Amino acid sequence: MKRALVVVLLLGLSANASADERTPWKVVLGTSLGVSLTGGLVMWHGWSVAQGARDEQCAHGAAPVGDSSCLNMHDPNYTQADLDRSNEQGKRGATIANIGGGMTVVGAALVGVSVYKLLTIKPKGEDRTALVPMVSKHGAGASLTLHW
Repeated sequence: MKRALVVVLLLGLSANASADERTPWKVVLGTSLGVSLTGGLVMWHGWSVAQGARDEQCAHGAAPVGDSSCLNMHDPNYTQADLDRSNEQGKRGATIANIGGGMTVVGAALVGVSVYKLLTIKPKGEDRTALVPMVSKHGAGASLTLHW
């Protein structure tokens, strides 16, 4: 999955990025928004996996000492193998959450860069803004047009 994201982002960044062309940056914006949102979902999923492991340990009285939200009872049927499996599940969930957080940060950074580029690159052959004065016998005014 990481390789696919890297390929898509590199294609978006390398596609005809001339000084007048804004289309590649629109692609980068859309892709980076997708990466950022996907990263948020992956982070939430990892957190819920780790939280499930903690809840399982709490239910059997195997939670860390000092955690006041867990029951302070010992379940004799909860073996060391069960505890090891639950710890591995928690570590896996934390790793997934960290990967999702990284995706979110990278996606958000690329969103910022692409928005900056879209706002600063002038479209080919036309002005980005137009200020048109209006005068009539009843008053005067101006119309501001921004091209996106």
